[in-house]
Amino acid sequence: YEDLDTGPDQNGQLNLAFHNWDEVPSDLYSHAATVKGLNFSHNRILDVPKEFGNLVMIRELDLSHNKLYQIDPVIMLRRLRVLNLSHNCLSSIPENIAFVQFVDYHCGHSGSFSLQ
Repeated sequence: YEDLDTGPDQNGQLNLAFHNWDEVPSDLYSHAATVKGLNFSHNRILDVPKEFGNLVMIRELDLSHNKLYQIDPVIMLRRLRVLNLSHNCLSSIPENIAFVQFVDYHCGHSGSFSLQ
């Protein structure tokens, strides 16, 4: 988890893409107050842990190209404006994610899904 040691850049961006991680490292939450953009694409994450809600400053989140089946904790991110969920295993997304201005939820190979 070396990328977590340095933390986000001067703009609050943290790139954790292409690590093949199958879980969100708990070290991420030590940067909760400073992360404004998080690229967690191209990993193997199955679910978003409830601690994800601690990322209170996050505005942009890329969770594309993972293996997500659920994203419930993401709805607690009230500052979130851009969310990329493309190419996951989602069958539905929560309706109350409507506060996000742009959501890319293209299913890729997983077929169709609906709002819960």
